[in-house]
Amino acid sequence: MAKVLKTTIDPTVIKIPMRSYLVKYLTKLYGKEYKVTKRTYLGLIIVDVLTKDYQKPIFTNEKSTYNCIVANQLCVTHGHFPKYTSFSVLEKKIDNIFKTSMYEFVRINLQTGKYDQSSEIIKCLGAFLEFYNINEDDLNLETAYKNYSRYVSKKRNSDKKKT
Repeated sequence: MAKVLKTTIDPTVIKIPMRSYLVKYLTKLYGKEYKVTKRTYLGLIIVDVLTKDYQKPIFTNEKSTYNCIVANQLCVTHGHFPKYTSFSVLEKKIDNIFKTSMYEFVRINLQTGKYDQSSEIIKCLGAFLEFYNINEDDLNLETAYKNYSRYVSKKRNSDKKKT
């Protein structure tokens, strides 16, 4: 009886250039490499940038990249090549996930419904950034606080419009 040799095809590794704080965030959540699956939102947005058509890589001088491993089965159905022009959209979506996670962390930790306690908000934001090993060079705490303040004011305005 002849032996059937199993052939394995190496998975495709996609290096996604993005801001350093997003790389640290994803590394804390998923490890140094993320194995792409269609069961998570991150996996779905990565699969969305795959194509079967060859895409010439775009040179970037970005120092921060995050590795995503795409299994052969996903490559067969969706393609081996990332749409490099979609990387900026992908980064914005990941940044949106990061900010939403950060804002929810602050909201849950405050649990008072008052969003004008700036010292408490700054402490919560600092704890969030510290948990993900994000330092001032990656994302300034004052910038995070300003973004949070804008988010809260937009949310208040949209809540007023609903009533």
